[in-house]
Amino acid sequence: MVKRLRKITVYAILIMLAVILELIVSNYRIFFINKSEYETETDLLASVSYRDESGEIPMLSESRSVAVSGIPNGIYALRIGYRGTSESYFYEPVKLQVRTVDAKNPKSNAIILTTYISPPADRERQTTYILNVKELASDSLSLTFSGSVDDFYLTEITANPEDLFSFNAVRALCILAVTALIYYVIKVPKERRIFDPSRTSHQVAVFIFCAITVILVCAFVGNFCGSVLSIDYPLIKGVQSYNPYIQQTDAFLKGQLNIDYYPSEEFLALKNPYDTAERDGLYFLWDRAYYEGEYFSYFGVAPILNVYLPYHLLTGSLPGDGAVKIFYAATASMFVMLFIIAYVVIYKKKVSLPLLCLGMLSAVLSSNLLLIARGYQAFYYIATIASMSYLAAFLLFLLLAVNSRHRILRPALFALAGLCYAMIFLARVNVAFCTVFIVLPVLYFALLKNKPLVEVEGSAPITRTVREKLIDASSLAFFVVAAVIFTLIYNYARFDSPFEFGTSYQLTVSDTSKNELSLALIPETLYHYLFQPIARSGAFPFFTLQYSSLYSYGGYLYVDTGMGLFAIPLMIGLIALLFVFTSKKQTRFIKVLTASVLVGSLVTVWINMCLGGVIFRYTSDVTLPLSIAATLALFSFCERASESTDAGIGAAARGATTVLMLVSCFVMLCLALSYNGNLMDYDSAHFVAIMRFFGMQ
Repeated sequence: MVKRLRKITVYAILIMLAVILELIVSNYRIFFINKSEYETETDLLASVSYRDESGEIPMLSESRSVAVSGIPNGIYALRIGYRGTSESYFYEPVKLQVRTVDAKNPKSNAIILTTYISPPADRERQTTYILNVKELASDSLSLTFSGSVDDFYLTEITANPEDLFSFNAVRALCILAVTALIYYVIKVPKERRIFDPSRTSHQVAVFIFCAITVILVCAFVGNFCGSVLSIDYPLIKGVQSYNPYIQQTDAFLKGQLNIDYYPSEEFLALKNPYDTAERDGLYFLWDRAYYEGEYFSYFGVAPILNVYLPYHLLTGSLPGDGAVKIFYAATASMFVMLFIIAYVVIYKKKVSLPLLCLGMLSAVLSSNLLLIARGYQAFYYIATIASMSYLAAFLLFLLLAVNSRHRILRPALFALAGLCYAMIFLARVNVAFCTVFIVLPVLYFALLKNKPLVEVEGSAPITRTVREKLIDASSLAFFVVAAVIFTLIYNYARFDSPFEFGTSYQLTVSDTSKNELSLALIPETLYHYLFQPIARSGAFPFFTLQYSSLYSYGGYLYVDTGMGLFAIPLMIGLIALLFVFTSKKQTRFIKVLTASVLVGSLVTVWINMCLGGVIFRYTSDVTLPLSIAATLALFSFCERASESTDAGIGAAARGATTVLMLVSCFVMLCLALSYNGNLMDYDSAHFVAIMRFFGMQ
């Protein structure tokens, strides 16, 4: 009873501390305001003559500035009210600048506030801004709004409002989580902080963390990456109005392979429809494969088999982009975290519980998962995010299969791994190619040689008979071979060649059949895919993708906004893989596997550069396995440092790793929230809410 009361007391103190800290963060500037030195609350909206009959000021797209007069000599705060129309939807926040106006002395004019607002549709929102203006040289202010084309109304402009109190409940919960973590690290002995899968409290903590992470990922994708969850079927609009996955699903449901839309007579008469100049001015389905007078989708069919058709069977409708991306983002994040947990448990890695949770979160965010989910023209990015999900599941099942001693369960796990690899192949061949560099060392060392990936003290090696090896290999290969045979037949049925995927017949910005592999592009590959930086700014969200080109590469290469791997802070952890090659404790298996993954990643991005070009979604073909590799390498680095006789070395390693992971989470989250032509727009109210969360409003 006493122990339970003690725990309740601790929880109560932590909650009270979080509330107090939130009150301080939200209201600390109020403590320095002596209201007796200022004039009382003043309505500035009344000084504007061109108000409408309701007393509001319309902010039309062609007139976005308003001047107010009669302001007090000193201002400590402004409260501004605004609302949108019934049809308002602000994809970008409205930028507001407030400056003093003195016609006699223009040089004294100064900006006293720069902020962002997001007017809600048909309802008023009020925001109070604390200023630091002791005295004003004029009695007029100019409010200038920019950054959006939608109309809205100003409903209030009040100087020195009486009520300044604020409280952010979401931020209070985050402060509570941080204070609880700090208490845990300080109070719980170091040896008890090491993740112990046999302890119920650790199991519950990890389960709750993983569940919350998946829920937050789904919430992010649902709010920032497209809101269409379902599409009526039969299709209401013409089939040409939908993405390739919808078009191909529609074709399958109609019992055909080609998209149910046919080109015009003028287009059919073209000698070379792949020449952009020749087809100029004619309507056609953009970025589809065109062959023998018919349109085809060259995108992989895995999402159709796993999501679109099952969704149709269950609901009679077809899934929208939002539903598809939520499904794949949720499963990808879940399997990434399960893989990391399984690796730590199977190989008995000594990782503290907080570092394990932080590592899993960092791996999910650093895989580019959220950034890919934000991709504009979602059908390009569905292929990538689907392959991420299948790859994460493949890695988990392969890890479990290699380490299973159960004669029945092991082939089943290999079969699941093979099924996931088949789906990778049917979703995005580039990722399947990169995954081969993971499979080959596993086949050689684990299946043929019975070698463990990591030597675990007190654990006997797993031995397999020749018969068991054949069963395991067959289980792994069954679905892969089936997927390859299906693809060869599918390709031949569409393009009269089993090896033609449709990319040679793309109707895109150039004739892609002329792209070829070139060793001369290796330096450019290293720059764009490894070292190309992201842009930084002093304004939220602080980081964004940027366009970069060293020079004109000759011929045609698609160059768009991209990022190198080492622009992701967590990837610096790949340097820790050097210890794998220098340590005598590491097995030959893990050394060969590590080298193979690194070589495979480099070869994959080189192929992407030669045959595709530069854009961040091409980089994302390798970010998921490398983010996992970097996380596990940092875990091993911390474990190795903790074995040192100098306790300070272990503490420094854990501290540096924690900082690196936190920075990576912050940078990748900011990137996922940034505005870019290749990213989907989202409701600017979310943008403003995040700024308010970080105290930037």
